[in-house]
Amino acid sequence: MKNVIIYASMTGHSKKIAQAISEKLGIEAFNIKDNPKIEGYDMGIFVSGIYSGECKPELIEFAKKLTPANIKSALLVTSSMKEMTPEKLKEALIANQIEVMKDEYTCKGGFLVVGISHPNKQEIDEAVDFVRNHLYQTV
Repeated sequence: MKNVIIYASMTGHSKKIAQAISEKLGIEAFNIKDNPKIEGYDMGIFVSGIYSGECKPELIEFAKKLTPANIKSALLVTSSMKEMTPEKLKEALIANQIEVMKDEYTCKGGFLVVGISHPNKQEIDEAVDFVRNHLYQTV
């Protein structure tokens, strides 16, 4: 199974999660800012923070351009102050006939919270385990 991580990070939290998944599972990670060429992947793992109820607009716009020739299915990993589903990202992927996995992982965000560091090691490990377990379940 050929997998890819696509992430958008404003505060560095999503980048930290994406890099940990990449390093521990051997999956290439691309920052959306680099306008990556995504082609021929089975699973796209989207990692983003949630800001004002949604993922970064650049990630949503990128997702709108994807087709099943780019990725066949998507798994969502987010960072937020509370559990929220990135509906616009899901809608963009589904509209392009990309299957979005039912399960999602949300770790606690720490945007503008003084003295609190998120994601912490436990949350990063949980995100890695979530992706690992999901990839093994879909094989």
